Amino acid sequence: MAGAVSGDILSIGECMVELAPAPGVAGGLFRQGFAGDTFNTAVYLARLQDRPVHYLTGIGEDALSDRLLDLCHDESIGTGPMRRLADRTLGLYLIETDADGERHFQYWRSHSAARAMFDGYDARAFTDALAPYSTLYLSGITLAILPPEHRRMLIGALAALKAGEKSPLIVFDPNFRPRLWQSPEDPVACYRAAAAVSDVVLCTEEDVGALFDGTGTRDLAMLWRTWGADTIVLRTGRTGSLVVDSDNVATPVEARFAGTPVDTTGGGDSFNAGFIAAYLDHASAAAAAAYGHLVAGHVVTCPGAIVPRARWDAVFPATRDEAITR
Repeated sequence: MAGAVSGDILSIGECMVELAPAPGVAGGLFRQGFAGDTFNTAVYLARLQDRPVHYLTGIGEDALSDRLLDLCHDESIGTGPMRRLADRTLGLYLIETDADGERHFQYWRSHSAARAMFDGYDARAFTDALAPYSTLYLSGITLAILPPEHRRMLIGALAALKAGEKSPLIVFDPNFRPRLWQSPEDPVACYRAAAAVSDVVLCTEEDVGALFDGTGTRDLAMLWRTWGADTIVLRTGRTGSLVVDSDNVATPVEARFAGTPVDTTGGGDSFNAGFIAAYLDHASAAAAAAYGHLVAGHVVTCPGAIVPRARWDAVFPATRDEAITR
């Protein structure tokens, strides 16, 4: 499905408290921020285009959750869909960097509010809650953190909306994280179900290859088509991506870098935002992928998942119209 899509965008998932080493400060001091795959994408989507962007997650009623709400306000992200849960709070992760510059993560999220974001919904009410949005975005992490019954409810709601008269654009990023799944069979079953209700799958060769050893690049992309997805973008690392459109035409798209990458944390999330923004503005899947690479190529030159607003505003949206029309 290429072409302009109007209406609000809803991103669904988990935003966590991030503790990252404070730059230039020794002694184990950390800087507190917020990040999460679908949240990062929501931030970049709000910066890249003019359609309203909203975020659905669970948060607490504590000061950290209030700070997240303040950040959403600053980034023009709608918080109406968020669920506030008095007995829970945000998950947390800590970043450590070794002598070679490699980043390592520790997580505390087993009782996070995001895991209970669908508490109190029945299937009909949840479907009705998603119905106003014309674009829905979720990831494999969204599915992985949910109880099995809530995963089924989410997939069922997406299937019901896709079968309706005003079918939304549904975009799915598998974002495979093995430690979040109970067994190797669980993500495969969930991904198959998600692909069946998705218009676009945005995945990586690394993630999908970890699930399906020995499968070639084109076969990895086409796998999602056999499961029901319409358009597939398979990112292949520094080389770029392979785009398979709704006519089964496979197009390689080169990566684009704005300088030396220093932190790839938000690269995939910002790529997804660039792709969605361009795709909603008439771009073909291949052209949207090219714009996604342009966005990510800037983001990875800056430390952290979310580029500071001042640096962002110095680059975008000046390059946007030129990139989409190339």
